[in-house]
Amino acid sequence: MYQCPSCGGQLYFSIRDQRLRCPSCDNLYDPEKIDEGKGAKEEEYYGVTIYTCTQCGAEIVSTDHAATAFCSYCGSQTTLEGRLGKEVRPKYIVPFQKTKVSCKEQYAQVLSYAAYAPKELHDPQFIENFRGIYMPYWLYRVHFKDEVTLPAERKRSKGEYEYTDEYSLTAGLQGAYENIQYDASSSFDDNIAAQIAPFTTKHRKPFKPAYLAGFFADTADVDKDTYRQDAEDRAGEYAVDKLARDMKRNHYEIEKPSSKEELGELLGTKCDEAEAALLPVWFLTWRKGKRVAYAIVNGETGKVSADIPVDPKRFALGTLAVAALLFVISHFLVAMTAKTALSLAAVLAALAQVLFFYEMRTIMRKENHLDDKGFFSQSEHARARKLQEEDAERIRRKDKRRMPELSGFPSSLVFFGIMILFSQGVITLLIQGLVRIASNFGLITAAAVSLAFMIRCLLLIPKVDEKSMLVPAVTPFLAVAIAFFMRWWNPVADWYYYIAAACCLAGVLVTCVALIRRYNLIATRPVPDFFRREGGNSRAN
Repeated sequence: MYQCPSCGGQLYFSIRDQRLRCPSCDNLYDPEKIDEGKGAKEEEYYGVTIYTCTQCGAEIVSTDHAATAFCSYCGSQTTLEGRLGKEVRPKYIVPFQKTKVSCKEQYAQVLSYAAYAPKELHDPQFIENFRGIYMPYWLYRVHFKDEVTLPAERKRSKGEYEYTDEYSLTAGLQGAYENIQYDASSSFDDNIAAQIAPFTTKHRKPFKPAYLAGFFADTADVDKDTYRQDAEDRAGEYAVDKLARDMKRNHYEIEKPSSKEELGELLGTKCDEAEAALLPVWFLTWRKGKRVAYAIVNGETGKVSADIPVDPKRFALGTLAVAALLFVISHFLVAMTAKTALSLAAVLAALAQVLFFYEMRTIMRKENHLDDKGFFSQSEHARARKLQEEDAERIRRKDKRRMPELSGFPSSLVFFGIMILFSQGVITLLIQGLVRIASNFGLITAAAVSLAFMIRCLLLIPKVDEKSMLVPAVTPFLAVAIAFFMRWWNPVADWYYYIAAACCLAGVLVTCVALIRRYNLIATRPVPDFFRREGGNSRAN
Protein backbone atom coordinates (compact mmCIF):
# COMPACT_ATOMS: atom_id res chain seq x y z
CA MET A 1 0.00 0.00 0.00
CA TYR A 2 1.29 3.42 -0.93
CA GLN A 3 0.26 6.34 1.26
CA CYS A 4 0.10 9.98 0.26
CA PRO A 5 3.02 11.90 1.85
CA SER A 6 0.70 14.89 2.34
CA CYS A 7 -2.48 13.44 3.86
CA GLY A 8 -1.86 9.72 4.32
CA GLY A 9 -4.52 8.68 1.80
CA GLN A 10 -4.10 5.55 -0.32
CA LEU A 11 -2.49 6.32 -3.69
CA TYR A 12 -3.49 4.74 -6.98
CA PHE A 13 -1.90 4.85 -10.43
CA SER A 14 -3.80 7.26 -12.68
CA ILE A 15 -3.73 6.10 -16.30
CA ARG A 16 -4.68 9.52 -17.61
CA ASP A 17 -1.89 11.27 -15.67
CA GLN A 18 0.61 8.38 -15.77
CA ARG A 19 1.38 9.24 -12.16
CA LEU A 20 0.23 8.25 -8.68
CA ARG A 21 -2.80 10.24 -7.55
CA CYS A 22 -4.25 10.76 -4.10
CA PRO A 23 -8.09 10.71 -4.20
CA SER A 24 -8.23 12.74 -0.96
CA CYS A 25 -5.99 15.73 -1.67
CA ASP A 26 -5.64 15.23 -5.46
CA ASN A 27 -1.84 15.46 -5.37
CA LEU A 28 0.25 13.69 -8.01
CA TYR A 29 3.49 11.78 -7.45
CA ASP A 30 6.11 10.23 -9.71
CA PRO A 31 6.01 6.37 -9.46
CA GLU A 32 9.75 6.31 -10.05
CA LYS A 33 10.45 8.35 -6.93
CA ILE A 34 7.87 7.11 -4.45
CA ASP A 35 9.28 4.87 -1.70
CA GLU A 36 8.16 1.26 -1.49
CA GLY A 37 8.24 1.42 2.27
CA LYS A 38 10.52 2.24 5.12
CA GLY A 39 14.02 1.27 4.15
CA ALA A 40 12.87 -0.32 0.90
CA LYS A 41 15.70 -1.32 -1.44
CA GLU A 42 15.99 -2.62 -4.97
CA GLU A 43 15.92 -6.32 -4.07
CA GLU A 44 15.04 -9.48 -5.94
CA TYR A 45 11.59 -9.64 -4.35
CA TYR A 46 8.86 -7.15 -3.49
CA GLY A 47 6.04 -7.44 -0.96
CA VAL A 48 2.48 -8.17 -2.12
CA THR A 49 -0.84 -9.54 -0.96
CA ILE A 50 -1.54 -12.86 -2.70
CA TYR A 51 -5.24 -13.56 -3.30
CA THR A 52 -6.38 -17.15 -3.93
CA CYS A 53 -9.81 -18.04 -5.32
CA THR A 54 -11.49 -20.68 -3.18
CA GLN A 55 -13.50 -21.90 -6.20
CA CYS A 56 -10.84 -22.46 -8.89
CA GLY A 57 -7.49 -21.93 -7.17
CA ALA A 58 -6.35 -19.04 -9.40
CA GLU A 59 -3.96 -16.55 -7.81
CA ILE A 60 -3.50 -12.83 -8.35
CA VAL A 61 -1.38 -10.38 -6.39
CA SER A 62 -1.69 -6.74 -5.40
CA THR A 63 0.40 -4.19 -3.58
CA ASP A 64 -2.81 -3.06 -1.80
CA HIS A 65 -4.37 -4.82 1.19
CA ALA A 66 -8.05 -4.35 0.26
CA ALA A 67 -9.94 -7.65 -0.02
CA THR A 68 -11.37 -8.55 -3.44
CA ALA A 69 -14.73 -10.27 -3.93
CA PHE A 70 -14.54 -11.43 -7.55
CA CYS A 71 -12.35 -13.96 -9.40
CA SER A 72 -11.45 -12.91 -12.94
CA TYR A 73 -10.78 -16.48 -14.08
CA CYS A 74 -13.85 -18.42 -12.95
CA GLY A 75 -16.23 -15.49 -12.44
CA SER A 76 -17.09 -16.51 -8.86
CA GLN A 77 -18.64 -13.82 -6.66
CA THR A 78 -16.71 -14.83 -3.57
CA THR A 79 -14.22 -13.21 -1.25
CA LEU A 80 -10.74 -14.34 -2.19
CA GLU A 81 -8.42 -15.57 0.53
CA GLY A 82 -5.50 -13.17 0.99
CA ARG A 83 -2.09 -13.66 2.50
CA LEU A 84 1.07 -11.60 2.60
CA GLY A 85 3.89 -12.83 0.43
CA LYS A 86 6.70 -11.90 -1.92
CA GLU A 87 7.01 -12.02 -5.67
CA VAL A 88 10.08 -12.06 -7.86
CA ARG A 89 10.71 -8.57 -9.16
CA PRO A 90 10.38 -8.45 -12.98
CA LYS A 91 12.76 -6.28 -14.97
CA TYR A 92 10.19 -4.27 -16.91
CA ILE A 93 6.63 -3.07 -16.73
CA VAL A 94 4.38 -1.42 -19.32
CA PRO A 95 1.98 0.83 -17.37
CA PHE A 96 -1.66 0.94 -18.46
CA GLN A 97 -2.18 3.38 -21.33
CA LYS A 98 -5.85 2.66 -22.10
CA THR A 99 -8.35 3.84 -19.51
CA LYS A 100 -11.31 1.77 -18.43
CA VAL A 101 -13.62 4.06 -20.43
CA SER A 102 -11.55 3.49 -23.58
CA CYS A 103 -11.46 -0.24 -22.86
CA LYS A 104 -15.26 -0.42 -22.66
CA GLU A 105 -15.59 1.50 -25.92
CA GLN A 106 -13.26 -0.95 -27.72
CA TYR A 107 -15.21 -3.92 -26.36
CA ALA A 108 -18.57 -2.37 -27.29
CA GLN A 109 -17.33 -1.86 -30.84
CA VAL A 110 -16.49 -5.58 -31.15
CA LEU A 111 -19.78 -6.55 -29.55
CA SER A 112 -21.75 -4.41 -32.02
CA TYR A 113 -20.98 -6.99 -34.74
CA ALA A 114 -22.33 -9.88 -32.62
CA ALA A 115 -26.07 -9.75 -33.35
CA TYR A 116 -26.80 -13.02 -31.51
CA ALA A 117 -24.76 -12.36 -28.34
CA PRO A 118 -26.63 -12.83 -25.02
CA LYS A 119 -28.18 -9.60 -23.81
CA GLU A 120 -26.16 -9.81 -20.56
CA LEU A 121 -22.99 -9.03 -22.51
CA HIS A 122 -24.50 -5.69 -23.55
CA ASP A 123 -25.50 -4.74 -20.01
CA PRO A 124 -23.57 -1.58 -18.93
CA GLN A 125 -23.49 -2.85 -15.35
CA PHE A 126 -21.82 -6.06 -16.50
CA ILE A 127 -19.30 -4.23 -18.70
CA GLU A 128 -18.38 -2.11 -15.67
CA ASN A 129 -16.75 -5.25 -14.20
CA PHE A 130 -13.63 -4.90 -16.38
CA ARG A 131 -10.60 -5.28 -14.12
CA GLY A 132 -7.08 -4.09 -14.78
CA ILE A 133 -4.58 -6.92 -14.37
CA TYR A 134 -0.87 -7.00 -15.16
CA MET A 135 0.03 -10.27 -16.87
CA PRO A 136 3.51 -11.76 -16.48
CA TYR A 137 5.44 -12.26 -19.70
CA TRP A 138 8.83 -13.51 -20.79
CA LEU A 139 10.64 -11.24 -23.25
CA TYR A 140 13.12 -13.00 -25.54
CA ARG A 141 15.94 -11.58 -27.65
CA VAL A 142 17.27 -13.70 -30.53
CA HIS A 143 20.39 -13.04 -32.57
CA PHE A 144 22.03 -14.79 -35.55
CA LYS A 145 25.33 -15.36 -37.31
CA ASP A 146 27.07 -12.34 -38.81
CA GLU A 147 26.79 -13.89 -42.29
CA VAL A 148 24.65 -16.56 -43.89
CA THR A 149 25.03 -18.33 -47.25
CA LEU A 150 21.91 -19.33 -49.17
CA PRO A 151 21.35 -21.07 -52.52
CA ALA A 152 19.53 -18.79 -54.97
CA GLU A 153 18.54 -18.60 -58.61
CA ARG A 154 17.86 -15.80 -61.05
CA LYS A 155 15.80 -16.15 -64.22
CA ARG A 156 16.39 -14.10 -67.35
CA SER A 157 15.07 -14.15 -70.89
CA LYS A 158 17.05 -13.83 -74.09
CA GLY A 159 15.15 -14.01 -77.36
CA GLU A 160 12.86 -17.03 -77.28
CA TYR A 161 14.82 -18.71 -74.49
CA GLU A 162 14.62 -18.41 -70.71
CA TYR A 163 17.74 -19.00 -68.63
CA THR A 164 18.04 -19.86 -64.94
CA ASP A 165 21.30 -18.89 -63.25
CA GLU A 166 22.16 -20.55 -59.95
CA TYR A 167 24.07 -18.71 -57.24
CA SER A 168 25.36 -19.12 -53.72
CA LEU A 169 24.63 -15.78 -52.07
CA THR A 170 26.23 -14.55 -48.87
CA ALA A 171 24.20 -12.03 -46.87
CA GLY A 172 25.08 -10.14 -43.72
CA LEU A 173 22.79 -10.38 -40.70
CA GLN A 174 23.01 -7.48 -38.31
CA GLY A 175 21.18 -6.77 -35.07
CA ALA A 176 18.71 -9.04 -33.29
CA TYR A 177 15.03 -9.78 -33.09
CA GLU A 178 13.88 -8.32 -29.75
CA ASN A 179 10.74 -8.12 -27.64
CA ILE A 180 9.44 -11.59 -28.55
CA GLN A 181 6.66 -12.01 -26.00
CA TYR A 182 5.14 -15.12 -24.43
CA ASP A 183 2.91 -15.08 -21.36
CA ALA A 184 4.40 -16.56 -18.19
CA SER A 185 1.11 -17.56 -16.53
CA SER A 186 -0.37 -21.03 -16.96
CA SER A 187 -3.75 -19.48 -16.11
CA PHE A 188 -3.63 -17.19 -19.15
CA ASP A 189 -4.46 -19.03 -22.40
CA ASP A 190 -1.79 -18.76 -25.09
CA ASN A 191 -4.45 -18.17 -27.75
CA ILE A 192 -5.72 -15.09 -25.91
CA ALA A 193 -2.18 -13.81 -25.51
CA ALA A 194 -1.59 -14.21 -29.25
CA GLN A 195 -4.84 -12.42 -30.17
CA ILE A 196 -4.05 -9.27 -28.17
CA ALA A 197 -0.34 -9.20 -29.12
CA PRO A 198 1.90 -7.38 -29.52
CA PHE A 199 2.81 -5.01 -26.72
CA THR A 200 5.30 -2.39 -27.87
CA THR A 201 8.47 -1.15 -26.18
CA LYS A 202 7.33 2.46 -26.55
CA HIS A 203 5.97 2.70 -22.99
CA ARG A 204 8.20 0.10 -21.33
CA LYS A 205 9.81 1.19 -18.06
CA PRO A 206 12.04 -0.39 -15.39
CA PHE A 207 9.77 -2.11 -12.90
CA LYS A 208 8.59 -0.21 -9.85
CA PRO A 209 5.89 -1.73 -7.58
CA ALA A 210 4.23 1.70 -7.40
CA TYR A 211 2.85 1.15 -10.91
CA LEU A 212 0.69 -1.67 -9.48
CA ALA A 213 -1.15 0.64 -7.07
CA GLY A 214 -4.87 0.18 -7.69
CA PHE A 215 -4.37 -2.83 -9.99
CA PHE A 216 -3.79 -6.55 -9.71
CA ALA A 217 -1.13 -8.80 -11.22
CA ASP A 218 -1.28 -12.46 -12.19
CA THR A 219 1.33 -14.80 -10.75
CA ALA A 220 4.06 -16.14 -13.03
CA ASP A 221 4.49 -19.92 -12.97
CA VAL A 222 5.73 -20.82 -16.47
CA ASP A 223 9.43 -21.51 -16.75
CA LYS A 224 11.39 -19.23 -19.08
CA ASP A 225 12.65 -22.20 -21.12
CA THR A 226 9.11 -23.22 -22.12
CA TYR A 227 8.97 -20.85 -25.10
CA ARG A 228 12.67 -20.50 -25.84
CA GLN A 229 12.55 -22.74 -28.93
CA ASP A 230 9.36 -21.05 -30.12
CA ALA A 231 11.09 -17.68 -29.88
CA GLU A 232 14.08 -18.95 -31.88
CA ASP A 233 11.83 -20.45 -34.58
CA ARG A 234 9.75 -17.30 -34.81
CA ALA A 235 12.80 -15.06 -35.13
CA GLY A 236 14.38 -17.39 -37.69
CA GLU A 237 11.28 -17.39 -39.90
CA TYR A 238 11.10 -13.61 -39.69
CA ALA A 239 14.77 -13.26 -40.65
CA VAL A 240 14.66 -15.61 -43.63
CA ASP A 241 11.42 -14.02 -44.89
CA LYS A 242 13.08 -10.62 -44.69
CA LEU A 243 16.07 -11.95 -46.65
CA ALA A 244 13.76 -13.45 -49.26
CA ARG A 245 11.95 -10.13 -49.75
CA ASP A 246 15.23 -8.21 -50.05
CA MET A 247 16.62 -10.70 -52.58
CA LYS A 248 13.41 -10.69 -54.61
CA ARG A 249 13.73 -6.94 -55.14
CA ASN A 250 17.01 -7.75 -56.91
CA HIS A 251 15.32 -10.56 -58.90
CA TYR A 252 16.84 -13.40 -56.89
CA GLU A 253 14.78 -16.31 -55.53
CA ILE A 254 16.38 -17.94 -52.49
CA GLU A 255 15.74 -21.52 -51.41
CA LYS A 256 14.44 -21.59 -47.84
CA PRO A 257 15.29 -24.49 -45.49
CA SER A 258 12.57 -27.13 -45.36
CA SER A 259 12.50 -27.55 -41.56
CA LYS A 260 12.87 -25.40 -38.47
CA GLU A 261 15.92 -27.37 -37.41
CA GLU A 262 17.70 -26.68 -40.70
CA LEU A 263 16.68 -23.03 -40.50
CA GLY A 264 18.10 -22.66 -36.99
CA GLU A 265 21.37 -24.33 -38.03
CA LEU A 266 21.68 -22.18 -41.13
CA LEU A 267 21.11 -18.87 -39.32
CA GLY A 268 22.94 -19.84 -36.14
CA THR A 269 19.89 -18.83 -34.14
CA LYS A 270 20.58 -18.25 -30.46
CA CYS A 271 18.25 -16.95 -27.77
CA ASP A 272 19.60 -14.74 -25.00
CA GLU A 273 18.48 -14.96 -21.38
CA ALA A 274 14.75 -14.22 -21.12
CA GLU A 275 13.67 -11.14 -19.17
CA ALA A 276 10.53 -10.94 -17.03
CA ALA A 277 7.96 -8.18 -17.54
CA LEU A 278 4.45 -7.25 -16.46
CA LEU A 279 2.16 -6.17 -19.30
CA PRO A 280 -1.29 -4.57 -18.90
CA VAL A 281 -4.65 -6.15 -19.83
CA TRP A 282 -8.27 -5.37 -19.03
CA PHE A 283 -10.04 -8.57 -18.01
CA LEU A 284 -13.82 -9.27 -18.06
CA THR A 285 -15.47 -12.61 -17.21
CA TRP A 286 -18.99 -13.82 -18.04
CA ARG A 287 -20.14 -17.05 -16.41
CA LYS A 288 -23.13 -19.25 -17.12
CA GLY A 289 -23.34 -22.60 -15.38
CA LYS A 290 -20.08 -24.45 -15.83
CA ARG A 291 -18.86 -22.31 -18.73
CA VAL A 292 -17.08 -18.94 -18.73
CA ALA A 293 -16.36 -16.41 -21.47
CA TYR A 294 -13.49 -13.93 -21.37
CA ALA A 295 -13.13 -10.48 -22.88
CA ILE A 296 -9.52 -9.31 -22.87
CA VAL A 297 -8.34 -5.87 -23.96
CA ASN A 298 -4.68 -4.97 -24.46
CA GLY A 299 -4.10 -2.21 -21.89
CA GLU A 300 -1.51 -0.54 -24.10
CA THR A 301 -2.88 -0.77 -27.65
CA GLY A 302 -6.61 -1.45 -27.10
CA LYS A 303 -6.60 -4.67 -29.16
CA VAL A 304 -9.50 -6.93 -28.16
CA SER A 305 -9.92 -10.70 -27.78
CA ALA A 306 -13.48 -11.71 -26.88
CA ASP A 307 -15.31 -15.00 -26.38
CA ILE A 308 -18.81 -14.23 -27.66
CA PRO A 309 -21.35 -17.03 -27.18
CA VAL A 310 -24.68 -17.20 -29.04
CA ASP A 311 -28.15 -16.78 -27.56
CA PRO A 312 -30.08 -19.73 -29.14
CA LYS A 313 -33.41 -17.84 -29.15
CA ARG A 314 -31.95 -14.82 -30.92
CA PHE A 315 -30.18 -17.07 -33.40
CA ALA A 316 -33.34 -19.05 -34.16
CA LEU A 317 -35.39 -15.91 -34.82
CA GLY A 318 -32.71 -14.43 -37.06
CA THR A 319 -32.28 -17.66 -39.01
CA LEU A 320 -36.02 -18.05 -39.57
CA ALA A 321 -36.21 -14.51 -40.91
CA VAL A 322 -33.37 -15.11 -43.37
CA ALA A 323 -34.80 -18.50 -44.41
CA ALA A 324 -38.21 -16.96 -45.12
CA LEU A 325 -36.61 -14.26 -47.27
CA LEU A 326 -34.58 -16.80 -49.25
CA PHE A 327 -37.66 -18.98 -49.76
CA VAL A 328 -39.63 -16.09 -51.24
CA ILE A 329 -36.75 -15.14 -53.56
CA SER A 330 -36.16 -18.72 -54.74
CA HIS A 331 -39.90 -19.31 -55.30
CA PHE A 332 -40.07 -16.55 -57.90
CA LEU A 333 -36.62 -16.81 -59.45
CA VAL A 334 -35.62 -20.50 -59.44
CA ALA A 335 -37.34 -23.43 -61.17
CA MET A 336 -36.28 -26.72 -59.54
CA THR A 337 -37.08 -30.32 -60.46
CA ALA A 338 -37.50 -33.10 -57.91
CA LYS A 339 -34.11 -34.65 -58.77
CA THR A 340 -32.35 -31.31 -58.56
CA ALA A 341 -33.94 -30.64 -55.16
CA LEU A 342 -32.70 -34.02 -53.92
CA SER A 343 -29.15 -33.40 -55.11
CA LEU A 344 -29.10 -29.95 -53.51
CA ALA A 345 -30.38 -31.34 -50.21
CA ALA A 346 -27.66 -34.02 -50.29
CA VAL A 347 -24.96 -31.42 -50.90
CA LEU A 348 -26.26 -29.38 -47.94
CA ALA A 349 -26.14 -32.50 -45.74
CA ALA A 350 -22.53 -33.18 -46.78
CA LEU A 351 -21.62 -29.57 -46.04
CA ALA A 352 -23.20 -29.88 -42.58
CA GLN A 353 -21.08 -33.01 -42.04
CA VAL A 354 -17.88 -31.13 -42.89
CA LEU A 355 -18.78 -28.17 -40.67
CA PHE A 356 -19.58 -30.45 -37.74
CA PHE A 357 -16.23 -32.20 -38.06
CA TYR A 358 -14.28 -28.94 -37.93
CA GLU A 359 -16.35 -27.77 -34.96
CA MET A 360 -15.65 -31.07 -33.16
CA ARG A 361 -11.94 -30.70 -33.86
CA THR A 362 -11.92 -27.16 -32.47
CA ILE A 363 -13.70 -28.33 -29.31
CA MET A 364 -11.23 -31.20 -28.94
CA ARG A 365 -8.24 -28.87 -29.28
CA LYS A 366 -9.65 -26.44 -26.70
CA GLU A 367 -10.61 -29.16 -24.20
CA ASN A 368 -7.16 -30.73 -24.42
CA HIS A 369 -5.27 -27.37 -24.51
CA LEU A 370 -3.37 -28.41 -27.64
CA ASP A 371 -2.60 -24.78 -28.52
CA ASP A 372 -1.67 -23.66 -25.01
CA LYS A 373 1.89 -24.78 -24.29
CA GLY A 374 2.04 -22.78 -21.05
CA PHE A 375 -0.82 -24.85 -19.60
CA PHE A 376 1.46 -27.89 -19.52
CA SER A 377 4.58 -26.15 -18.23
CA GLN A 378 4.34 -27.42 -14.65
CA SER A 379 6.43 -30.41 -13.59
CA GLU A 380 3.40 -32.44 -12.43
CA HIS A 381 2.02 -32.12 -15.96
CA ALA A 382 5.15 -33.31 -17.74
CA ARG A 383 3.50 -36.46 -19.07
CA ALA A 384 0.38 -34.55 -20.13
CA ARG A 385 2.55 -32.00 -21.91
CA LYS A 386 4.31 -34.76 -23.84
CA LEU A 387 0.97 -36.24 -24.91
CA GLN A 388 -0.25 -32.76 -25.88
CA GLU A 389 2.76 -32.17 -28.11
CA GLU A 390 2.39 -35.61 -29.71
CA ASP A 391 -1.32 -35.00 -30.41
CA ALA A 392 -0.61 -31.54 -31.82
CA GLU A 393 2.12 -32.89 -34.12
CA ARG A 394 -0.09 -35.75 -35.30
CA ILE A 395 -2.92 -33.34 -36.12
CA ARG A 396 -0.51 -31.01 -37.95
CA ARG A 397 0.66 -33.94 -40.08
CA LYS A 398 -2.92 -34.91 -40.90
CA ASP A 399 -3.79 -31.35 -41.83
CA LYS A 400 -1.09 -31.38 -44.50
CA ARG A 401 -2.78 -34.28 -46.29
CA ARG A 402 -5.24 -33.67 -49.04
CA MET A 403 -8.84 -33.78 -47.84
CA PRO A 404 -11.28 -35.33 -47.82
CA GLU A 405 -9.92 -38.77 -47.00
CA LEU A 406 -11.71 -41.25 -49.26
CA SER A 407 -10.37 -44.48 -47.81
CA GLY A 408 -13.88 -45.67 -46.82
CA PHE A 409 -15.56 -44.76 -50.11
CA PRO A 410 -14.88 -48.04 -52.03
CA SER A 411 -16.80 -50.04 -49.38
CA SER A 412 -19.98 -48.03 -50.01
CA LEU A 413 -19.66 -48.64 -53.76
CA VAL A 414 -19.34 -52.38 -53.14
CA PHE A 415 -22.44 -52.37 -50.94
CA PHE A 416 -24.65 -50.58 -53.44
CA GLY A 417 -23.12 -52.55 -56.31
CA ILE A 418 -24.15 -55.87 -54.76
CA MET A 419 -27.76 -54.68 -54.35
CA ILE A 420 -28.03 -53.71 -58.04
CA LEU A 421 -26.11 -56.78 -59.22
CA PHE A 422 -28.89 -59.14 -58.11
CA SER A 423 -31.70 -56.99 -59.55
CA GLN A 424 -30.37 -56.01 -62.96
CA GLY A 425 -27.48 -58.30 -63.83
CA VAL A 426 -23.80 -57.67 -64.45
CA ILE A 427 -24.12 -56.16 -67.95
CA THR A 428 -26.95 -53.79 -66.97
CA LEU A 429 -24.94 -52.71 -63.92
CA LEU A 430 -21.89 -51.81 -65.99
CA ILE A 431 -23.80 -49.88 -68.64
CA GLN A 432 -26.28 -48.03 -66.45
CA GLY A 433 -23.80 -47.59 -63.64
CA LEU A 434 -21.34 -45.68 -65.81
CA VAL A 435 -24.11 -43.47 -67.18
CA ARG A 436 -25.43 -42.63 -63.73
CA ILE A 437 -21.99 -41.94 -62.32
CA ALA A 438 -21.43 -39.45 -65.11
CA SER A 439 -24.83 -37.78 -64.62
CA ASN A 440 -24.77 -37.78 -60.81
CA PHE A 441 -21.17 -36.72 -60.19
CA GLY A 442 -22.19 -34.05 -57.63
CA LEU A 443 -24.26 -36.49 -55.58
CA ILE A 444 -21.51 -39.12 -55.60
CA THR A 445 -18.98 -36.51 -54.51
CA ALA A 446 -21.30 -35.45 -51.67
CA ALA A 447 -21.63 -39.08 -50.57
CA ALA A 448 -17.86 -39.62 -50.62
CA VAL A 449 -17.15 -36.42 -48.69
CA SER A 450 -19.87 -37.18 -46.14
CA LEU A 451 -18.55 -40.70 -45.55
CA ALA A 452 -14.96 -39.52 -45.14
CA PHE A 453 -15.86 -36.80 -42.63
CA MET A 454 -18.25 -39.05 -40.72
CA ILE A 455 -15.35 -41.44 -40.14
CA ARG A 456 -13.18 -38.53 -38.97
CA CYS A 457 -15.96 -37.40 -36.61
CA LEU A 458 -16.20 -40.89 -35.11
CA LEU A 459 -12.45 -40.92 -34.51
CA LEU A 460 -12.70 -37.61 -32.60
CA ILE A 461 -15.58 -38.61 -30.31
CA PRO A 462 -13.35 -40.51 -27.78
CA LYS A 463 -11.24 -37.34 -27.41
CA VAL A 464 -14.08 -35.00 -26.36
CA ASP A 465 -15.99 -34.93 -23.10
CA GLU A 466 -19.46 -34.68 -24.61
CA LYS A 467 -20.24 -38.11 -26.08
CA SER A 468 -23.71 -37.00 -27.31
CA MET A 469 -21.97 -35.81 -30.48
CA LEU A 470 -22.47 -39.28 -32.01
CA VAL A 471 -25.99 -38.65 -33.37
CA PRO A 472 -25.30 -35.35 -35.19
CA ALA A 473 -22.01 -36.79 -36.45
CA VAL A 474 -23.72 -39.75 -38.16
CA THR A 475 -27.07 -38.24 -39.23
CA PRO A 476 -25.82 -36.25 -42.28
CA PHE A 477 -24.20 -39.34 -43.78
CA LEU A 478 -27.41 -41.35 -43.37
CA ALA A 479 -29.31 -38.55 -45.11
CA VAL A 480 -26.84 -38.49 -48.03
CA ALA A 481 -26.99 -42.30 -48.24
CA ILE A 482 -30.77 -42.11 -48.67
CA ALA A 483 -30.37 -39.57 -51.47
CA PHE A 484 -27.67 -41.68 -53.11
CA PHE A 485 -29.86 -44.78 -53.03
CA MET A 486 -32.88 -42.89 -54.39
CA ARG A 487 -30.98 -41.53 -57.39
CA TRP A 488 -29.53 -44.96 -58.09
CA TRP A 489 -32.98 -46.58 -57.90
CA ASN A 490 -34.32 -43.80 -60.17
CA PRO A 491 -38.11 -44.19 -59.64
CA VAL A 492 -40.55 -42.48 -61.99
CA ALA A 493 -42.77 -40.73 -59.43
CA ASP A 494 -41.47 -37.37 -58.13
CA TRP A 495 -42.82 -37.89 -54.64
CA TYR A 496 -40.06 -40.46 -53.93
CA TYR A 497 -37.44 -37.76 -54.52
CA TYR A 498 -39.27 -35.22 -52.39
CA ILE A 499 -39.45 -37.67 -49.48
CA ALA A 500 -35.72 -38.37 -49.79
CA ALA A 501 -35.00 -34.62 -50.01
CA ALA A 502 -37.07 -34.08 -46.84
CA CYS A 503 -34.97 -36.75 -45.10
CA CYS A 504 -31.78 -34.94 -46.16
CA LEU A 505 -33.08 -31.62 -44.88
CA ALA A 506 -34.12 -33.28 -41.60
CA GLY A 507 -30.54 -34.55 -41.25
CA VAL A 508 -29.23 -31.06 -41.97
CA LEU A 509 -31.57 -29.64 -39.33
CA VAL A 510 -30.40 -32.13 -36.67
CA THR A 511 -26.76 -31.32 -37.36
CA CYS A 512 -27.32 -27.55 -37.56
CA VAL A 513 -29.07 -27.55 -34.19
CA ALA A 514 -26.09 -29.46 -32.79
CA LEU A 515 -23.73 -26.96 -34.45
CA ILE A 516 -25.50 -24.05 -32.77
CA ARG A 517 -25.55 -25.73 -29.36
CA ARG A 518 -21.93 -26.72 -29.51
CA TYR A 519 -20.73 -23.40 -30.86
CA ASN A 520 -21.00 -22.14 -27.29
CA LEU A 521 -18.51 -24.86 -26.28
CA ILE A 522 -16.05 -23.18 -28.64
CA ALA A 523 -17.00 -19.61 -27.73
CA THR A 524 -16.75 -20.34 -24.00
CA ARG A 525 -14.42 -22.26 -21.72
CA PRO A 526 -14.92 -24.77 -18.90
CA VAL A 527 -14.62 -23.29 -15.41
CA PRO A 528 -10.87 -23.55 -14.72
CA ASP A 529 -9.32 -25.59 -11.95
CA PHE A 530 -5.89 -24.43 -10.80
CA PHE A 531 -5.73 -26.16 -7.42
CA ARG A 532 -3.06 -28.57 -8.68
CA ARG A 533 -0.82 -25.71 -9.73
CA GLU A 534 1.78 -23.91 -7.71
CA GLY A 535 1.25 -20.17 -7.26
CA GLY A 536 3.88 -17.47 -7.36
CA ASN A 537 6.81 -17.08 -9.68
CA SER A 538 9.59 -18.18 -7.37
CA ARG A 539 10.31 -21.07 -9.73
CA ALA A 540 10.03 -19.05 -12.93
CA ASN A 541 13.21 -17.04 -12.64
